[in-house]
Amino acid sequence: MTTCMTGMEYKWAFVDGGASINAMPLSTFRRTEIFDYHMVKQPTTISGFGGDKEQSLGAVFVNLIVGNIRSTSKFHVIDTETSYHVILGRMWQQCYGMTPSSYHQCMKAIMGGEQMIVGASERPFDVAEAHFDKAVFFIELLVDDPVGTTKPRGVKIPQ
Repeated sequence: MTTCMTGMEYKWAFVDGGASINAMPLSTFRRTEIFDYHMVKQPTTISGFGGDKEQSLGAVFVNLIVGNIRSTSKFHVIDTETSYHVILGRMWQQCYGMTPSSYHQCMKAIMGGEQMIVGASERPFDVAEAHFDKAVFFIELLVDDPVGTTKPRGVKIPQ
């Protein structure tokens, strides 16, 4: 799903119901242009899916926009490579009563008596990124070719 932090858009946010914290890789932290002195140096031991443990570099509070939700959220900065720009954990979901649906590729909640739906990123990949293994699941990546009824549709892979 697409999120906005500090005025910048990030297309690869992962809502992880198994994560107890919000996490942000150091590479994303650097792109947000938040000064290092804004990071609270409170190293926290984080256990990954495989049981591996690592220390976070600290925590930072950022202005986060996800769909219609605007909030200040705490992220633990980790010095590791991930497939996502940010990981939103279980506490964030529960705070807003969000229920993820992997089948519908969205999250749903009732806010102010109204149903709110936050959809997945419609175009998470640029044409230059079509080699990513996840790109095959997004038809919107098509290069500007006329679509015919007999021509198969799918993701064009650059030469």
